[in-house]
Amino acid sequence: MTGDGAGESRFDVVMMTDCRFPGGNSSSVVEEITAQARAGYRTGLVHVPSPILGRPRRFSSKIVEAIESGAVELIMGDVEVESALLLARHPTIFSDTVSTSAQPVPRIRADKVVLAVNQVPTDDRAPRPYYDVAEVSARVNAMFAQEAVWAPIGPRVRDALESSGDVISLSQTDWVNIIDVDAWQVEREAFCSDRPVLGRHSRGHWSKWPSTVAETLAAYPDDPRYRVRVLGGAEAPIDVLGYTPRNWTSEAFDSVPPRDFLAGVDFFVYFHHPGLVEAFGRVALEAMASGAVCIVPPYMRRIFGDGCRYGTPSDVRTIVDDLYGDPQKYWAQSELGARIAARDFSYDTHRRRVEALIGEPSNGGAPRTVAARSSPRQRVGESELVFDARFPRARGARVSTAEEDVVSAALGADRVLSVLPAGGIDIASVGGAVELLPRALDGLPIDQRRAYLRRRLTTSVEVHRPRRVILLTDDAASANVFVAALDPADRSIVRVPLSVNDLEPSTIADDDHPAWLGVETKLVSFDEQVGVRPTRAIPETTSLGAGFRRVVSRAESAVKRRQFSWVRSVRQGQERASAAAARALDRARPSGGGATVTWPDGGVRTHSTPATLPLNLVVITDPGRASKLIESVARRQLVSGAFEAVMLVPASTEPIASRYGFTTETMLEHDEWKRLHGPGWAAYVRRRTSDFRREFAPSALLCAVADDDGALVAIGDPFDS
Repeated sequence: MTGDGAGESRFDVVMMTDCRFPGGNSSSVVEEITAQARAGYRTGLVHVPSPILGRPRRFSSKIVEAIESGAVELIMGDVEVESALLLARHPTIFSDTVSTSAQPVPRIRADKVVLAVNQVPTDDRAPRPYYDVAEVSARVNAMFAQEAVWAPIGPRVRDALESSGDVISLSQTDWVNIIDVDAWQVEREAFCSDRPVLGRHSRGHWSKWPSTVAETLAAYPDDPRYRVRVLGGAEAPIDVLGYTPRNWTSEAFDSVPPRDFLAGVDFFVYFHHPGLVEAFGRVALEAMASGAVCIVPPYMRRIFGDGCRYGTPSDVRTIVDDLYGDPQKYWAQSELGARIAARDFSYDTHRRRVEALIGEPSNGGAPRTVAARSSPRQRVGESELVFDARFPRARGARVSTAEEDVVSAALGADRVLSVLPAGGIDIASVGGAVELLPRALDGLPIDQRRAYLRRRLTTSVEVHRPRRVILLTDDAASANVFVAALDPADRSIVRVPLSVNDLEPSTIADDDHPAWLGVETKLVSFDEQVGVRPTRAIPETTSLGAGFRRVVSRAESAVKRRQFSWVRSVRQGQERASAAAARALDRARPSGGGATVTWPDGGVRTHSTPATLPLNLVVITDPGRASKLIESVARRQLVSGAFEAVMLVPASTEPIASRYGFTTETMLEHDEWKRLHGPGWAAYVRRRTSDFRREFAPSALLCAVADDDGALVAIGDPFDS
């Protein structure tokens, strides 16, 4: 942490918080750390565990990045340091765990102490208060031998503190959250689509969503005239609705950079459970800075003023239709929100309030040297995507890869990704990287198959961001259906050969070659192509899993997800680890039946009726050990009769999974992704996992882990270690 010299133990600012918090708390801490570093303030960081986070967790990745960059120095152990300002965040860290923690808390001698209060003492979600104002106040004042200033981050927290009746020193103004406004700015020259795109991003917790069907569908319409995009997961509203609206798309939390996500939405719509007291509304601020028009509850007017539009869920369509129908009015609101974000919530806002408390930095104000953040970006627009959406061949027939070979030869295999039907393909013979479509597609009705392929094409374009898409279809009408599902901005990069037999290097090299079908100029509307479905149709996003998913109540399903989703890797001995893996897979016992289950791809299992069995998604990322792992899961499934498994594996191991009858999705191996796109493989795996979860709605997301001999030793969340 610090050396022996007196100068090295003196900081301008020491920040104290629980560094494990996900979401807004850690984001706010990192933004303030970065703002202080740019202003020249030397910052230290002290971790104090909050009792709210009961189980062991790692530090937030954002905080780890700030530490590694040199923007902040982690202070640990039984040491004493001095600081002009002690800035603490989250009152729950000052519970009795501070004095009884196994880890010693550094002793801080501060000239001034500010407690940034980003949590109300209680709300309707909690059976008991999160903290006691009087107790926290007494403990903080005793720790630092002075009266701390309580600085609420928003008016709702201030109201709660004032109504508590406790005697504390409240700041005159709110300690509002801040962001790097320039980093959130998005160049917007037109609407994102041919219809309004509504979006939201937040953690997927149920409290972050409306509580009723009516309010959920009012805010996020199940209506083909709108597109709804969700970053952070939509499991909570889907549990409320009982189905997935077909105009919704959902991506896992942190699977896409939030700024990139916001660049693809016109309106940021944020409504939550009535029991939640939102202390600030950080996600709305980020959306304002990006230029998206925000529609939020009226109480946020006290924070953002004219920067947002306000109303109830039932007002959303009226506001959206009004602004979308009057672009001049829309752009005026978009620009106003961005200006208010820059004026009131920028790094300069934070610099001014710190300077008002402690004066200029001790080094005179020179920006502190900070290493570049280690967040290299995926290469965009450098690859070619070949997507084969042709009708399946007769079962057992060898699928030709001649077209893909021509593309790879013309462009260079290191630039080509092919998405091909599984079955009869020798992966090693295909030029470039390969993702395989599930064999289960062969058994689906044509409308369900097309619906799946539309979604897969859309997500492939979003994930791989290719320079061009070469789409292989049976005819022009089919091409029209698939291309119409894409956002208008993506349609122009699609090329469809008039005949795959005429596909040759000269065609591929020339975007304007007459052998390309000009699909983008012949589009009809997506709704005209596929028809408008009934309001409460069977959810399209779960069609693949409908034949073998268990039928349980939503409440039971939620319980099972909690039971399975966080199974822990066991680290003490192979026998104990193997037992833990078995228990994770065997948790739910069948309740009779003895029926024979025919899988969509022809695999057969004989055990209890699948309606009584949980469906587990098993993710295997290591191709070298995949064979043994797949065999181990198959054996466990057969012997226990307690679950059904679907697989997400590297494409090279798909034939092995298929041999055991598993319905299988595939992904690129790390080296393939790196050759094609550079960095970003972990985010890609998250996205593929999220997409597969939407198709099958499994009870559990499990990652198979092998020992040195390739045997199954542990099963847990693939991104939890």
